[in-house]
Amino acid sequence: MRRVTQVHRHVLVILALASCATAAQAACEFQPRANPDVYLGSLDALVAQGCFGGANDESPVSKAVTQRVAAIDDNAANSEGLSARAGLLLELLDQIDGSLTGAMLDMDETWRAYASITLSELGSAKREIANNESTIRAVYWHRHEDYGFFEGPVTGQYLIAYGTDIRRACPDAAFDDRCQSTLQSAGTLTRHVALVQKVLNNPVRERLAERHVQIAALDAEWDYYFDEARSQFWWEFLANNALYDPPGDQLAAPPDGQLILLHPRAAAEYVGGGATVQEAYNLVGIVELVGYNRLRWEKEGPYSDWPVGVSLIASYVPAAQGENFGYGLMIHVKNNYSIGATRRDTGAGDETTWLFSVDLNKLFINKSAEARNLFRSIE
Repeated sequence: MRRVTQVHRHVLVILALASCATAAQAACEFQPRANPDVYLGSLDALVAQGCFGGANDESPVSKAVTQRVAAIDDNAANSEGLSARAGLLLELLDQIDGSLTGAMLDMDETWRAYASITLSELGSAKREIANNESTIRAVYWHRHEDYGFFEGPVTGQYLIAYGTDIRRACPDAAFDDRCQSTLQSAGTLTRHVALVQKVLNNPVRERLAERHVQIAALDAEWDYYFDEARSQFWWEFLANNALYDPPGDQLAAPPDGQLILLHPRAAAEYVGGGATVQEAYNLVGIVELVGYNRLRWEKEGPYSDWPVGVSLIASYVPAAQGENFGYGLMIHVKNNYSIGATRRDTGAGDETTWLFSVDLNKLFINKSAEARNLFRSIE
């Protein structure tokens, strides 16, 4: 007898739960209204009750997205973990995209146009998440007055505003097919917008925005390293690459300096003259045998205000009196300018010659995107 009673109780519980579910579902359905002015208000009420993308939404896409987005936390220990979580957000947005695309089949021309605009904005959100950008904000997906969405930054106009469409489709209390279809389309669109906003409100989005700022700053440093620092011939590029040991992702900072190795360049030489040699200016060729250019020693800004370097050099002076070769040192200032001194026999004995050079190699040495990414080890 007791077992029968327990079974009876289980049946009652199941029936009660089913009754509650049926009641909740009925509460989320549009009902005929005696006053034609309250149809827009009825949509507001159902949105407030969580019927479209909220807690009481029984649609498959809403239940799936709500459950999955709640399971995505932002406790990523490293960049790879954060990227994996960003991938999950993209999967959810793809799911919303597919659901709205399918729902468009039951909409008329006006609402298909609204859905197309929503899908276009959804595509922008997906691209910016994939690129770690921070320009898409969840507030951009908020519902504004008269069901306006996607406010233009310049015009202030909304790309979608369908309050007027609801009033036009429901002018009286008849609750005819046109009114029902319009309200249903409005609810469907509101549901998908709310789900996108729920995904974008996940804390991972904030972490992605922070990483975007980091990557933008690091990209500026890398641009400085490749474009503004001293030019590098391919063997120097390989040598610096071999010495560089990055963590292997986009958050890797560039090296603090550059190894200089067998770097040829032209320079202007000044010979002060001696007892038998007049003052002379020569165009000479030099080779920086080995050296180092330090790029930053204060972590402020994308580059060092005063990069400096030094190299051991050998110079060659064609058709000169005395020895053709000289050896000395060259100081590099702000990457582009170099001043050096060598000792060589000018024909009047060993003298100090002064050298000045500008890094013109930048005009024709340019590293490809593939080479840059190889150096950064992000591919």
